[in-house]
Amino acid sequence: MPDLDVALVRRLAAVVAAAALIALFFLGGGYAWVTGDGNLERLLTETGVIGPVAFVLMMWATQPFGVPGFVYMVPAGLVWPTALAVSLAWVGNIGASYIAF
Repeated sequence: MPDLDVALVRRLAAVVAAAALIALFFLGGGYAWVTGDGNLERLLTETGVIGPVAFVLMMWATQPFGVPGFVYMVPAGLVWPTALAVSLAWVGNIGASYIAF
């Protein structure tokens, strides 16, 4: 049996880990909580500075892997005042572009 390429093994491990995390998210009730009645909006607005920081960090963590920016920009405009939403989306997009590069 030929030796497997180390890069291929790493990619497969990353795919398996991502699938396990997604399954854990759904099985643990994460999706139901996120789509629940105002849970996410309360988290982003009633936790002080933690909400905007979590929003930007989530953009930084997911956009380099192909999640489009509008997925975050539209909800930001619904949750926060326009100036804050644009600022957070801008910081998130710039940071994600830097990380992706």
